[in-house]
Amino acid sequence: MFLFSGCIATKPDLPVRGIYPAVYTYKSSKSFEDVWSNVIDVFAQKGLPIKIIDKSSGLIVSESILMSATNELKTLKLKDSTDYVVIPKKYNASQNKYSALANIPVRGEWNVRIKKTDSCTLINVNIVNIEERYTNPQNGVVQWENVAGFKSTGIFETTIADLIK
Repeated sequence: MFLFSGCIATKPDLPVRGIYPAVYTYKSSKSFEDVWSNVIDVFAQKGLPIKIIDKSSGLIVSESILMSATNELKTLKLKDSTDYVVIPKKYNASQNKYSALANIPVRGEWNVRIKKTDSCTLINVNIVNIEERYTNPQNGVVQWENVAGFKSTGIFETTIADLIK
């Protein structure tokens, strides 16, 4: 009994089950140069800090930024359809159930890749490296941990693509 007294029984996260595109790719009839300039403008206007910028490869990666996430309801609809990310549901031991939440604080990076083709310019927008706040029950320290199995709702990607197309 002594060995188990410090352990807290938890249930595994419920995975995201809805269908969400893995890649968000958009086409533009504008030139690479025009799209690239628009991407830079959007990052500046939205205050998105840039970690990597490489025009030769058409890649821009943001620093990690705060955003909000949501969970799926039993019907697979989103608790809040305006959040950028869907994350697996966590078990709430005090309520003895899985609860769908909205506006969960997370942070992550945005990648924008621009590629010229013969007929158009392709814009690929992705979210990566999602982390959520976690309070360590041992010492009460708040830290960030990776979220496995997250999905993007596509809202941010579509907004960015519409601004730069």
